[in-house]
Amino acid sequence: MPLVNQLADFNRRFSFSCDGLSSGATLEVVSFEGEESLGRLYRFEILLVSASNDIDEQMLLGRHAEFQLSDGAPGGEPTRYSGLVTRFEQQHQVTGWTFYKAVLEPKMWRLGKFHLTEVYLNKTPRELLEIILDAGGLSSNDYTLSYLQPAAYPQQRFICQYRESYLSFLTRWCEHLGVYWWYTQQQNGEQIVFGNSCLNHDPHVVGLAYQPAGELDADVPGARRVQHFSLSSQPLPRQVTVTNYFYQKASLQIKGTAMVSEHGIGEVNYYGMHVESNEIAREVAKIRAEGLICRGRQFSGESTATGLRCGHFLELSGHYRASFNRKYLLTGVSHRGSQAGLLLAGLGVQTAEPEQTFYRAEFSSIPSDVQFRPELVQPWPRIEGTLNAFIDAEGDGKYAELNEKGEYKVQLPYYLTEKDATKASAWIRKASPYAGMDDNGVAHGMHFPLHKGAEVLLSFHNGNPDKPVIIGAVTNSQTPNVVTNDNQTQSKIRSAGGNEITLQDEQGKQQMLFKTPTGDTWMSMGATGKPSLSSGLRQAQDSNISNPETGGEGVWINAGNGNFGVTTGSSSPTQPPDGISLTAYTANITLTSTLGNITLNTLNGDINQNIKGNSNTKVEGSSSIWRHSDSTSFNYGDTTSIFGGDKNQVMMGVQLSGYAGLVLNLYAGPAVNFYGFKLDNSLIKMEKVYGAHLEKKGLHFTAAAAKLAKNEVKLTQDEIKVLKQGASVINTSTAEIKQATATIDECETRMEDYATALMQGSISFREFDVLINSRQTEIAQAETKIANAQATLSSGTQIFIPA
Repeated sequence: MPLVNQLADFNRRFSFSCDGLSSGATLEVVSFEGEESLGRLYRFEILLVSASNDIDEQMLLGRHAEFQLSDGAPGGEPTRYSGLVTRFEQQHQVTGWTFYKAVLEPKMWRLGKFHLTEVYLNKTPRELLEIILDAGGLSSNDYTLSYLQPAAYPQQRFICQYRESYLSFLTRWCEHLGVYWWYTQQQNGEQIVFGNSCLNHDPHVVGLAYQPAGELDADVPGARRVQHFSLSSQPLPRQVTVTNYFYQKASLQIKGTAMVSEHGIGEVNYYGMHVESNEIAREVAKIRAEGLICRGRQFSGESTATGLRCGHFLELSGHYRASFNRKYLLTGVSHRGSQAGLLLAGLGVQTAEPEQTFYRAEFSSIPSDVQFRPELVQPWPRIEGTLNAFIDAEGDGKYAELNEKGEYKVQLPYYLTEKDATKASAWIRKASPYAGMDDNGVAHGMHFPLHKGAEVLLSFHNGNPDKPVIIGAVTNSQTPNVVTNDNQTQSKIRSAGGNEITLQDEQGKQQMLFKTPTGDTWMSMGATGKPSLSSGLRQAQDSNISNPETGGEGVWINAGNGNFGVTTGSSSPTQPPDGISLTAYTANITLTSTLGNITLNTLNGDINQNIKGNSNTKVEGSSSIWRHSDSTSFNYGDTTSIFGGDKNQVMMGVQLSGYAGLVLNLYAGPAVNFYGFKLDNSLIKMEKVYGAHLEKKGLHFTAAAAKLAKNEVKLTQDEIKVLKQGASVINTSTAEIKQATATIDECETRMEDYATALMQGSISFREFDVLINSRQTEIAQAETKIANAQATLSSGTQIFIPA
């Protein structure tokens, strides 16, 4: 016989139904216990009985079920809980009736079944809750977030759900934000309401009269009474202070305070709390202060009235303390009820002491004008060690991708959802062994950029999953180490572009090598020698630099096929010319060798010196210049040569001297000049000067005081005649030479005038060139006359000087 027919006359106060029951099967409530509170899941354990002994529990688990409570008054509105069956037990059987136990919880229970690690970027609290609820399988009809004000808390750049369920993650963030939830019954089922203000609650009030046990009032229905009502108070701190450090505002001391009680004792301090400004710090401090205030005075009571649900208001009347007669917000309710006595009697089940049907609610509440905030109960996960991650980038990884602060984005290998490039994390700082700023506000430090795909280790500030820091890169099977057992005596830095610094610590072969693949450029110090760079950048196992091609010690610099430039001063360096360039924009360049030599060798090229200022050369030892080819010197001003010792000049070929100005040679000692030969191989001149020697070249004068011998020379009449004839020729030739020399002087004077005119701009360069050519022609004609006169002197006169 169906159970429902046997209980036709039974007045049910509690009922249970489930979508998964097979046709014809019913379950009747024997007894139950339940708990609910603001910001928590409710949970009812319900003892059931059925005539069916083979109910398939798998058809009930996770299915929608409804539990109703009636106050027993005719026409009363039942209190309904619409949730899911989260547990189902088959227990025992009595006289053909089978007993079961079911656990009923709200749909939010589903969130506790998803355990994962995930990252959320740039989300407001409302957006975050919506993502979690949807991911947990709830629809938009199952909850409402309309009461959450976007301005109550700012967007979060980076939030990490770490090894926790959606329910734990959502709960801890709601606690942190001061957000809580409760349940309301809608026509299409139960709805979860999220709020953060006492103004968000339904203004409907359940009215109850205070009437302790033993003082029954016939005018007050038994179901509408409060039999017990009490107050529990505790001392409060004076204020709450929230502080934090935010690296993007390093100079800002973030701090916010909120008053809890003017007569309070002590202070509560929180550090961190995801605050990045003083405004947010003050808001968080206010939330934490409200969380303490709402627990300073808590009211609790007992009632037989149904309909008491968290998040709803109750209004008390008839209390002996007048101030207690007011409106309260229910923050927690415990339910207990049974209809076992009548039910089991109707089933024919004999019990030793039949139990009366009852319902009792124990509740906690706060004054309706006091803002409720959830306690910080849900633990915030801590990451004590490190996590593996990989540098993320949009490009191909050839170059590192950083933001303006030198931060990176990463990919974590255990994300639940696939992340697009640079969408897997916020920008994360990279720790460095050296960083800071000088007195002028210029940053100093050290940073080796990380490229896409590089494996890194993340550490977390105070263990907070939302505060990651890159503490370093690590090698793996795809990115091997640059130092292994094959080059264990080396310390090495190699950049992604192939630039390399190697420190060789092998005993007796210590070396420092700096190199770059551009132009095979390198510099070596210590056990120097050219490294093998012919194959480009070597692998770690082939980078033994302790066996150089050439031995020795010192410093080697090789610019390969490129240029080597060194500059000093404040000016921006320009592209150096081919080869080696030393440039000092403001300072001096000094080459000093204390004990050794300084040698400049050019095997196939030239050495050029361009000096716009003065040139001074001081040689305390010998000075030698060897020229294997022609040598040309240009002096545009006066030239003065002073010799403190002997001066020897050996001319192996023709000497041609042209003087545009004054040449003054002063010899303090003997001077010996050896001249070569004329074109006809006859001796031009050999001159010995043993005393003071003064030469002025231009118009060439020679004055000498010479002592040829101690004895006087005596000449014959014939020799005197020859001398007179020679003197006549000499006088004639000398006159011609003087005339030609005067012509040359006049031409040179004009050339100087032309040069002055050119500088003043009175004539053009083309006109200057024509005038100079004309004067040079006149000079050449005058020089020809001088040459002819000197030939006459040489061929027509022979002077014999006795030995």
